[in-house]
Amino acid sequence: MNWTPKVQIRNDRCEALQPELQLSADLVMPRWISQSNADFAAQQSWIGYIAAAQQYHQKITRLIEQSVDRFIQQTQGLSATECDKLEALINAKGRAALASAQQKVRTYQRQTRHGESLGLTIP
Repeated sequence: MNWTPKVQIRNDRCEALQPELQLSADLVMPRWISQSNADFAAQQSWIGYIAAAQQYHQKITRLIEQSVDRFIQQTQGLSATECDKLEALINAKGRAALASAQQKVRTYQRQTRHGESLGLTIP
């Protein structure tokens, strides 16, 4: 998660605009090259693994998106007499949102044993 504070001067005050945000995530999924040669039970096990991986990563994505949404809400309506102070405040809120997202992801990872409780184990 990266952000850039956006501000504008209006009526001798610096006002916060919605920060410019960049979210990126890489999901690396294994590929089973000879799946068609496997027996039915192995194929079903593999399908379950892929479904669990998708569920696990979707939840992590939602946790991060929730923190981003809160960050945006917290910056709305902020103003200050000096733009550099307002930008510093926005950056502090961004760092707090990032730390919160990281903590929520770690908690989820512990709760699910890194997805194992969802079926995220290599068949």
